[in-house]
Amino acid sequence: MLHDHPAALAASADGPVEVWELPTLRRLRPSLTGHEATVRGVATAVVNRRHLAVTGGHDRSVRIWDLDGERETGSRLNGHVGSVTGVATAVADGSCVIITAGSDATACSPRARGGGHVGVGRIPTRSLA
Repeated sequence: MLHDHPAALAASADGPVEVWELPTLRRLRPSLTGHEATVRGVATAVVNRRHLAVTGGHDRSVRIWDLDGERETGSRLNGHVGSVTGVATAVADGSCVIITAGSDATACSPRARGGGHVGVGRIPTRSLA
């Protein structure tokens, strides 16, 4: 849900991520642009009542977007030496965390707010749910 609208994020091969209203399939906001390659993972979270999108892709970057302010937050997460192939969000100990998977079979889990990795490990995965 984004501002009381059922919504979905859709990534494309050329980088932009679209935010669509369901079931009308109209765009809710301008495209999320900035990735330099295919986006392979998208997720959403609500942190301090702000709607965020998290995206990751072949350019090895993970970006956090403020869907309320219609801009990238400026926070970019690093840690993968290969493509980011999956992105998920969860709540752990009352804090929102971002979990990313990469083609290097590394899973990274930095906090969505506060910075720093809370854990980096090697797991046999290329996707997350």
